Amino acid sequence: MTVQECYEALGEDFNDVLSRLMKPELVKRFLLKFEKGTEFDELEKALAEKRYEDAFRYAHNMKGVGLNLGLSKFQKSSDVLCESLRHGEPAVDIEPLIEDVRQNYRKVVEAIGEVE
Repeated sequence: MTVQECYEALGEDFNDVLSRLMKPELVKRFLLKFEKGTEFDELEKALAEKRYEDAFRYAHNMKGVGLNLGLSKFQKSSDVLCESLRHGEPAVDIEPLIEDVRQNYRKVVEAIGEVE
């Protein structure tokens, strides 16, 4: 699958990210870095250990990466989680928010894994 087909499979706008990164090769390079990144694993670890400041930072970073790479569904779910962690320990049950990020993350990683 091409990078453009990856974006189409995810229901994302390839031309939007291409307008920022200018070359399909750069989009592909950053997508592959995303796939190999550890932010999501670190987020889950921080949440399990109730290190909410760290969890906020990881969620914030993931939101930014999602925005820069035009992964809007992942970016939006990361943003909602990020905001729930902004002031430390969340006042609401964040498990549904974490699950939403998890599902979006897995979809992106699976699609990236199909890129040639």
